[in-house]
Amino acid sequence: MFIIQLSDSLRHTVRKYNLQERKFIANTSMDPTLSLLMATMGQVKANDLVFDPFVGSGKPSRKGQKWRFRDETILNNLRQYNLEKHYVDAFVADFTSYKLWCTDQPRFDAIITDPPYGVREPSQKLGKHKQSKSQQDKETAETSAANCYPTKTSYHLTNMLLDLLDFAARTLTLGGRLVFWMPIVRDIYVPENIPHHPCLKLVSNSEQIFFIRVSRRLITMEKVTEFNKDLGGASVEKDHYAGSEFREIFFTPNEDVNKKQKMSAPDKT
Repeated sequence: MFIIQLSDSLRHTVRKYNLQERKFIANTSMDPTLSLLMATMGQVKANDLVFDPFVGSGKPSRKGQKWRFRDETILNNLRQYNLEKHYVDAFVADFTSYKLWCTDQPRFDAIITDPPYGVREPSQKLGKHKQSKSQQDKETAETSAANCYPTKTSYHLTNMLLDLLDFAARTLTLGGRLVFWMPIVRDIYVPENIPHHPCLKLVSNSEQIFFIRVSRRLITMEKVTEFNKDLGGASVEKDHYAGSEFREIFFTPNEDVNKKQKMSAPDKT
């Protein structure tokens, strides 16, 4: 019997990037096996510019835990593995503010990310909740008497994913890839739940099962057409979350979720 060796195992790479040995860990730090899988799906190669719009604050956020090391930062993670030269930077911003990113020249070779689901990390963006006149006056008085920080409002996961596709269509180079996770309730998932964009082609859709009821899908898309606003933006045929927060769906019995989905579906009669 003849055997052809295709490649060597890279299992040692997974062990090398073990989360427990890293300088910096957050609530939702990605497992190294999945991180490497995402980079592979993004076809990341030397000298590519890769962006993660949901990298987090860059500070420890593990609930109920203090600093393990005083130098817990994303930069020191890269420095720990002698990868510092590949690190550009991280900064706090609202990625929906496209004026910050968009120029006439797309810049990212890949966008690889895991958006917050609202279960362990909140889904928020810059904005204000609806307030009464008295609440607005009170807030104005408080912010004028102290340092002013931008207010935040909830960010529905459906809108977040649609914004992510619009963002990728604008900022990816032609042939660049968008790789992201989408959490789902397995019993009500259908392929029409995956958002789409006229500039992006779906390359892969695979599943990682969390529990019998809940999983998440790794979605890979490739930019096949240069962005043109006349083509239209991101859309979804059937909203998987039906106007609810994923956290709400996550803790709701399936029969109640199915009932709400049917009530929210458009009447085709």
